[in-house]
Amino acid sequence: TVNLLDDPAIGGVVTAFGPHMTHEGTDDTERADTMRLSDIMPVGVVQAGRSGTCYFRNHLSVHHLGPIERGDPPERWIARARDEDQDGLWRALKEAEAGRRSDPVVVCFSQSDGSPGWFRVEFSPHLTRSGESVGWVATTLDVTAETEARQELHDAQQRLWHLANHDALTGLPNRPAMLDRIDSALARQRRDGHGVALLYCDLDGFKPVNDTYGHEMGDRIISIVAE
Repeated sequence: TVNLLDDPAIGGVVTAFGPHMTHEGTDDTERADTMRLSDIMPVGVVQAGRSGTCYFRNHLSVHHLGPIERGDPPERWIARARDEDQDGLWRALKEAEAGRRSDPVVVCFSQSDGSPGWFRVEFSPHLTRSGESVGWVATTLDVTAETEARQELHDAQQRLWHLANHDALTGLPNRPAMLDRIDSALARQRRDGHGVALLYCDLDGFKPVNDTYGHEMGDRIISIVAE
C-alpha cells in the first residue's frame, strides 16, 4: 500500500478486491501471470535485495524510470533523474536500507519523448516476519499533472503579486510596495535604533512634454528616467 493522504493533490486511495472467477477455456495460470496485482496497481514497483540490485520490477516502473533489468544496481536508474533530484533519491534509499520507510520525494525523470515527467518516489524496507531487512521496495506514482498544475498556480500567483506591487509602465515598485518598504525600514529603525533616510526625486518640466508631444512620448521619457 502507498499512503497518499498527506498529498494535498490527492484526496484518497481506493483499492477494490473481487472474487477470482474461473472462465471456461481460460488457463488460470496464464491469466494470473498477465494480471499480476503489481501490474494493475497505479504505481510502479521496484524490488531490490540486500545488495541493492533489482530482482523485480513491474511494467509501470519501467515506463516511469526507463529500462530496468534484473540485476541492475539502483544508480543505473537513479542517474536518469535530474541532477538536483538524485541526492534526495539516495537519502530516501538509505532510509529504507536502515529499516525505515522514507519520506516521499518528488523527482523529475525525462520521458521517452524528451518531456519532463514528475514522479512521487517512496522507499520502504522489505522485512521478513521476524523484522529482518532483506532489501527494499521503491514505489513510483506519476504526479506530472498535479506538479504542473501547482507550478502554473504558483506562476500565476507570482504574476498577480508582481502586477499588484509594480508599476505596469516602468516595472518599478509602486506606491503600496513603497509604503510597505518604508514601514519595514521604520520597524527596523525602532528595533535597531539606526536612522532612516527617504530620498524623494521630482521630474521637473514633465507636464509640457505631455502637453506638447503627447502621452506616448511622456511614457517613453518616464521609462528612460526609470532605467
